[in-house]
Amino acid sequence: MRPLILLLSASAILHLIWVMAIPMVKAPDEFAHYWMIDFMVSHARLPYAAEVHDGGASAVYGSMPAMGYLPHVAWGWLSRLVDHGAQLMDFTRWIRLGSVVCGLITIACAHYLGQKLFPPPYHPLIRWALPLAVALHPQFNYVTAYANNDASTACISAIIAVLIYKILKAGISASRSLCLGLAVGYLLLSKFSGYCILPAVAMVFAILYWQEARDQAARHDTDQPRRFKTITHAILITAIAGSISVWCFLRNGDVFDGDFLGTRTMVAHWAEIYHKDPTATQSLAHVLKERTWWQLWFNSFYGCFGYLDMPLPNFLYQSFLGMIILSTGALCLKGQEKEENQLFWLYMGAAIILNFAAMVYAQMQNLGGGQGRYLFPCEIFVFAWMLRGLSRLPGKTALVATCALLALLTAGTVCATVMLVSSFGLSLARSY
Repeated sequence: MRPLILLLSASAILHLIWVMAIPMVKAPDEFAHYWMIDFMVSHARLPYAAEVHDGGASAVYGSMPAMGYLPHVAWGWLSRLVDHGAQLMDFTRWIRLGSVVCGLITIACAHYLGQKLFPPPYHPLIRWALPLAVALHPQFNYVTAYANNDASTACISAIIAVLIYKILKAGISASRSLCLGLAVGYLLLSKFSGYCILPAVAMVFAILYWQEARDQAARHDTDQPRRFKTITHAILITAIAGSISVWCFLRNGDVFDGDFLGTRTMVAHWAEIYHKDPTATQSLAHVLKERTWWQLWFNSFYGCFGYLDMPLPNFLYQSFLGMIILSTGALCLKGQEKEENQLFWLYMGAAIILNFAAMVYAQMQNLGGGQGRYLFPCEIFVFAWMLRGLSRLPGKTALVATCALLALLTAGTVCATVMLVSSFGLSLARSY
């Protein structure tokens, strides 16, 4: 427990430095996230269509599910309880602490899963490499240091992963189903990039049901309640998630003229302000062949700041790509090796594939560009799979490669910290 507390403390200090360094003009879309948070703090409700329209460019997210901002709204309400004259930090930076807390919870979840996914005889360094990789990831630190709903979506996805692991190891129970239903419901209200988790969760329950039916048939057990235990809990989870989230989409349909998801309103609002074609789309082939798109999302997953105009040294990206190739090669060469938690590994792999497919679809539909932070619902999963591959390298090579990955992430974070502080300094005053 003490090493984890030290890791979280060090990560919190790093985040606070970045909170003080990043100006809003270099925090992607924070002006729009800030508008939503400030509105919810001031009015204790969601905006109506006229308010979104009058808000201009800053209100472009006004029709989208907004509960991902609750951590920031909570910090905003807390600031209202403090005498403004005594505040040490401006409101625009204060609400960023909501993202910081989400980031720390994600790291704690990574620590839990790292201990479970890499038990002995794995080297302790490999077990600790998963939370360290998340804590040292430059882009993750950046996104969790300014106000946005990507941080909260990554956080709730990590919590769902922990719950899925517990269900797979300890079995389904009413309490776990309740927690998972609440978590899935909150994910539905956060950000669409996290929806890639939902089919992966459904896949896990489908496989569990199939295994339950197969094992029961092998035992010639005809007890129907036991046979349908998994599907019953799946229905319970769906009912809980739906009951706490459906109101948002029904409200959207009423407030935004039948736009239940809010995406149509967002695109039309954005197109009106920036004089773009709201119906513009791209073909799948065009997206997949667009080299710039691949480069942007890959670089901005490792770490590319501002509006992708503050890159790190190029060799860092090349080295990170090399680590991915090395890990993938080791997985392919030793893919036949079996180990514990196979279904959970399948869950993580499916979520990554679905997350990437959703990024491609968003680009095709003009809903989002090549942004690495859209992969953050699978932040832990990406590094878990990388470490799984590196751990299969022969002998001490596995430890050397793991250390190299952590050193690469550390180098990126150090470079980014120096760049941000030297460019913008440290300030507790207004971020814009």
